[in-house]
Amino acid sequence: MAVWHVDDVKASHVDPKVNDVFHKWCESKYGSEETGHVTVTRGMKHDYLAMIFDYTEEGKLRVNMRDYVKGMIEEFPVKLTGSTATPWTERLMKIDKTSKKLDGDRASTFHTFAMKAMFLCKRGRPDINMAISFLATRVKEPTENDWNKLLKVMNFLKKTKMMC
Repeated sequence: MAVWHVDDVKASHVDPKVNDVFHKWCESKYGSEETGHVTVTRGMKHDYLAMIFDYTEEGKLRVNMRDYVKGMIEEFPVKLTGSTATPWTERLMKIDKTSKKLDGDRASTFHTFAMKAMFLCKRGRPDINMAISFLATRVKEPTENDWNKLLKVMNFLKKTKMMC
């Protein structure tokens, strides 16, 4: 027997009855005592996949990922200064072949935070996309030079954490 797990579905409609019908359909299809029931959140603000959707201003949707950025900054193992005005420089795409490879723990941290930043830039912070697109190509064998580029992005996020 196949068991389906549906998670993190967002559906909305101006008519709440349409949402009721969809919820009822989802519950009949996926809800049970064994697997759990489909839950619904209603209102003008929703926390969805690290994004706060705010519908309080008529005709507008505001997406806020400040808590996600704050969590990244708090989890990062290096003290950040927030002292950079840009997430990258003209040297971003240059690979220093003489730069030492990162050890296992820092390489893992590099990979984790490059991917966290990729999640962020695709949803709430497109301003870091150029830097993260490059750093994502470096996750298999990151170097000290790549680490410094990640530090620049993280410092930029700290400085601009209220932007998203």
